[in-house]
Amino acid sequence: MTSTGLDTAALTCFFNDCSNPVLPNSWKCHFHRHRGRCQVDDCRNQVYARHLCGRHGGKKQCKVEGCTLNARLGSVCCKHGAGSLRKLCSYPNCTKQVHARDRCVRHGGGKQCRKEGCQNHARSGGLCRRHGYQKEEAPETAAVMMPHSPPRKAKTSETRGPHHHWDSPTAFVYAIPKTSLCANSTGHYSHSSSSP
Repeated sequence: MTSTGLDTAALTCFFNDCSNPVLPNSWKCHFHRHRGRCQVDDCRNQVYARHLCGRHGGKKQCKVEGCTLNARLGSVCCKHGAGSLRKLCSYPNCTKQVHARDRCVRHGGGKQCRKEGCQNHARSGGLCRRHGYQKEEAPETAAVMMPHSPPRKAKTSETRGPHHHWDSPTAFVYAIPKTSLCANSTGHYSHSSSSP
């Protein structure tokens, strides 16, 4: 026993729910080595403030009579403090928080979707979820053969595959928006009268 009345021969840490082995000549494990214990007799909790754990007064309690919750906002708990800070919708019998113009989103406190005839709340870019997810129809693409730059010369006399030439019709294919232009076998564009 030490002068604090704690048994240093214990095999596990002093604190509640800790089963880690103690450090040599200590009553605490490696994790809890710098933590103090509550000054209330027979309490095995860590100090929170003023040499006491949260249960024994280390945390201030809500000043509302009969409430046992810890104070969060000044001297009241979140249950008693949050309600006084929250402004409610001015629509009759609505208990939702105000968004804008003293109204919740449902009762006119938010922007409406800019899509004509839609009464939903705008979420992003002035559109509601439904209209925001609808994609504008992308233009169709057509494969057009375009010439590419010639390959780099090999450092040795051996070649490493087929060489492409500027005039090769199979050089590279790029996808571009479909137009009335088509590439012929020489890579030159001409107007096409037929549509695919």
